[in-house]
Amino acid sequence: MGLLSGRGIAEIDDEEFEVGADDFLGFPAPSVAHHLRNPFETDLIYLMGGERQAVEIGDFLRLGKRGAARSRQSLYYRSRLN
Repeated sequence: MGLLSGRGIAEIDDEEFEVGADDFLGFPAPSVAHHLRNPFETDLIYLMGGERQAVEIGDFLRLGKRGAARSRQSLYYRSRLN
């Protein structure tokens, strides 16, 4: 993921890092849990790429949820994690 402008917080495993324009984040597959959020007033603009599987599953540990998405469809929450 390449950040073009603005800034955000990258949550990687149990750590948080402030990131901004010209930063790059790369994760091999399979990888550690990672999430990018923008708690700031300015828009965060970035380019993201990844694998293209027919079905993607993601665990959102802090939310206690598991999400799933099919190709070209929106993410939906499948279940609560225990």
